[in-house]
Amino acid sequence: MNIELLAVLISALSSIIAALLTGIFSKIKKFKIISHVKKKDVLVKTDYADDSRLTEAKELLRQQEIKSKLNKGASNFLSFSQYVIGGILASSFIQQSLSKEIVGIFGVLVLFSSLVNQKYRPDVQYRSYLSRCIELKKLIRQAEDNIFALEKNIGNASPIHDIRAMISNGLADIERLELEDIIIYKSNIFKKQ
Repeated sequence: MNIELLAVLISALSSIIAALLTGIFSKIKKFKIISHVKKKDVLVKTDYADDSRLTEAKELLRQQEIKSKLNKGASNFLSFSQYVIGGILASSFIQQSLSKEIVGIFGVLVLFSSLVNQKYRPDVQYRSYLSRCIELKKLIRQAEDNIFALEKNIGNASPIHDIRAMISNGLADIERLELEDIIIYKSNIFKKQ
């Protein structure tokens, strides 16, 4: 097997994997949030992280980071398969060394990768998830600072219900951003039809 054929096969497999991951991942809307917090002695120590919804914010951040990484990977795979396989097909030298069936299959793979990329836009989803991760990290840092001040009895520390309200408002903002992304995504689909 010559090296060009091997490169083409690897490119084809990567485009198929990327397309499958993008299709599967686009169906996943939300992960169930499960919070496991060990409490040694409830009477002695208050769990401010749990009381303030900080645990929920951290879990949401973890989910957003996973989705961000998956969309980045899918975007990179689809781009790779489009450009590398497309570049291979554009080369007349390689086209002549491959059979017409293989050239046809790779042409379909490039088209398939392009269609999947246009439909699901993992590059745009990646930027949206990344933006929400940045906002969540900012929210978590603020909450941790407020909880630290509360635990250390530092003057004018916010009460736990204020910290909880701050996190709740921040989580609502993140959900609003997700909803806006869904609305924009659906409106773009209907514009294309």
